[in-house]
Amino acid sequence: MKNQLKTTKPKDRKDRRHINWGRFLFAGFLSATMLAANTMPAFAATTVWEKANEIMKDVYTQILTISTIAAVVLSRPRSLRAPPWCPPPLHC
Repeated sequence: MKNQLKTTKPKDRKDRRHINWGRFLFAGFLSATMLAANTMPAFAATTVWEKANEIMKDVYTQILTISTIAAVVLSRPRSLRAPPWCPPPLHC
């Protein structure tokens, strides 16, 4: 009996342990806010295949634009080289 802890019941209201409800409410609010801030909606994520498809379309469009411009430039090279004072049928 000597080594056992003796517990006493609080006789007064001030002797009891105080529960700080403000701290619990703040911890709950902080947890909910952090959970909401750190979640990412699943519908906004794009897959690897969608991104690859987008990149391929972009590259294809750029190649098509460049080849169209090259075809227009190379189709009549003499007309592009003719000086403005030379009459069109002669193409100096």
